[in-house]
Amino acid sequence: MKKEEKLVNQYLTSQGFTNVVYEPDGNIPPDFVINSSIAVEVRRLNQHFERNGEKKPLEELDYKIYSTFDKIIKNFAIDEYSHSAFLGIRFKRPLTVNKNLRNKISEVLTSHLPHLDEKRTYDISDNLQLRIIPAEGKLESIYRFGTFSDSDSGGFVVNLIYENIKHIIEEKERKIAPYKDKYEDWWLALVDTIGYGLDQHDLQQFLELPKLDTFFKKILLISPLMPEIGVNLINHRP
Repeated sequence: MKKEEKLVNQYLTSQGFTNVVYEPDGNIPPDFVINSSIAVEVRRLNQHFERNGEKKPLEELDYKIYSTFDKIIKNFAIDEYSHSAFLGIRFKRPLTVNKNLRNKISEVLTSHLPHLDEKRTYDISDNLQLRIIPAEGKLESIYRFGTFSDSDSGGFVVNLIYENIKHIIEEKERKIAPYKDKYEDWWLALVDTIGYGLDQHDLQQFLELPKLDTFFKKILLISPLMPEIGVNLINHRP
């Protein structure tokens, strides 16, 4: 399975589906079938940026930064602390994730330990800023992710998600057309690397936009960071 397919499989399993078959018809749609009747097609929902005439996925750097911070946070296995702190990460390109950057992040987090009750902002590099905000109490770890902001991701997140979903629907419906009659229902499962999942406020904004025109019975938007979390953008609509 590809990375996105593994995440969708994890989501489906977390929802209690047990009869999930991967690529039942081989290397053609659908990617999964549930209970022999529901076809699920998988796609990454992503945005691109252009540099030197070449388009690259924004999420390549997003994943690197998230993974870097995640590993560093896990190294702070400290038992004696009164309360935790949330990390707010803001970055833009160009940004190289290397040993030097990782060391700077670790140094900042270490130096901040005596000041966990204070809100502070640190410039790790010209293109990476870290805000540390006190939590109200003691959490499972001394540092926790709070916000994650990619400054190269232009536009409002909800509108970006909506516009990209419209293009993906057209792309997927053309691809599925020769096989559509084989299954009763079709679902589109999108791994969201634009917004990394919608909260209730974002979801309400999304549902105020014009209804999506599609034969998909469900459009599942799944967070790549927490694949058990997802929303159905079709069934939530009144």
